[in-house]
Amino acid sequence: FPLADVAAIAPFWEVGFSNIIYYQESSQWCLLEKAYVQVQQAFSSVWNFFPTHIFTATWTVVAPVMQNLGLNTFQAVLATDGNMSFVALYYYTIVWGNRDGVIAGLNAGDGTTFEVVNTPSGSLLMDSNIGIPGVYVYRVDQFDVLQPSECYNGDLSITEMGLLEMCVNNTWTRICA
Repeated sequence: FPLADVAAIAPFWEVGFSNIIYYQESSQWCLLEKAYVQVQQAFSSVWNFFPTHIFTATWTVVAPVMQNLGLNTFQAVLATDGNMSFVALYYYTIVWGNRDGVIAGLNAGDGTTFEVVNTPSGSLLMDSNIGIPGVYVYRVDQFDVLQPSECYNGDLSITEMGLLEMCVNNTWTRICA
């Protein structure tokens, strides 16, 4: 990443591997509620989001071509309410590829806007951007990919103490005392 002309949600970007992919688009209440809870854990300031649709893709028994290194399982979930959109990446079993140049992340396809999953320990399974090992959540409905602590200019939030904040220069700023 970045790649021009290739927009991608890439939970595990590796050339030449075989796998089985299951996918599902849903508006079932229980799945929407699970997506809502995960977004709230990551972006507690986004109080006005409840997804209306989710798309889930799960890769199972992912094996590198012509090598016997084991099997990986991971998942990407896209949740949207038609206005805001979030992507959650879940890593269940990662046996190979963590330190072998495999990229995980998001790419807008414009050659400049992208987010590579940050793994300080080198392990997709052990690291996280929300404090839950193997789970990464991003807001993706604007031109930039946002980490949980970031915001879009103009967003409004109510703090736990009931104070109103607005996002100014991608930073939460109290607007009422």
